[in-house]
Amino acid sequence: MTNLLIAPLCIASCVLIAACSPALNEDAASETASAHVNASTVEWNVSEIGERRSNRIIGGESIPDDDLHVGFWELAPRAIYAGHLHPVPEFYVILDGQIEWTLGEETFLAEPGEVIYIAPNTIHRMVNLTDDIARAIWGRWAPNGDRSVYDGGYRYVEPLPEQALEAVFSASTQ
Repeated sequence: MTNLLIAPLCIASCVLIAACSPALNEDAASETASAHVNASTVEWNVSEIGERRSNRIIGGESIPDDDLHVGFWELAPRAIYAGHLHPVPEFYVILDGQIEWTLGEETFLAEPGEVIYIAPNTIHRMVNLTDDIARAIWGRWAPNGDRSVYDGGYRYVEPLPEQALEAVFSASTQ
């Protein structure tokens, strides 16, 4: 399967999961069943130090869902996303770039086509090894409909690194 097919298949699978989720209320389910979104129109959220940005295609205002969040994620050139953990399980599907990824005790090179699952409260860290933006589809969910995983618990486990100028998205970058 080519890398060009991975992103649409992943998004289609997530939309199907969201549409079939028994935890959805009737209003959200009817909105989800007929929604379509051009991802380029969804606003980016830039992190507090600017090394990464993401948006939410599913689980935001575009396609509402209380249990599933899916969107696009970018790591600036040569940027470091400091080690952190949270109670929410996550996945990433790498679309572009080469990212040194630390997941628990393992460090590996994540390249296009790599799918990474992050179990709840697993320390993870990412470093963009290239001079280009690294891109992925990311997702997180409330296991068994337990939305309390979204109530906090995100924390860094290492100091936030100083980022090179080229390793930072500006707040106005869209």
